[in-house]
Amino acid sequence: MTAGIIQIVVGIVAIVFGFTADAFYPTFLRRPGPGEKPSPKWLGRTIFVLVGVWFILAGISDLRHR
Repeated sequence: MTAGIIQIVVGIVAIVFGFTADAFYPTFLRRPGPGEKPSPKWLGRTIFVLVGVWFILAGISDLRHR
C-alpha cells in the first residue's frame, strides 16, 4: 500500500515540476554547457506529464491489487 501512495506522490511531483520549471535542458547528471540551449517548453512539459501520469497509474494499479 505504501508503494502505491509513494508512486502517486512521485507522479504528482513530476507533473507539478513540469509546469513550474523555467527551462528544460537535454542533460542527464551533468550541468548544461555555456552555449547549450534549452529544449522547448512544450517538449519538457510533455515528458514530465507523461512520466507523472505513468507513475500515478502505476500507483493506482498497485493500490487496487492489494
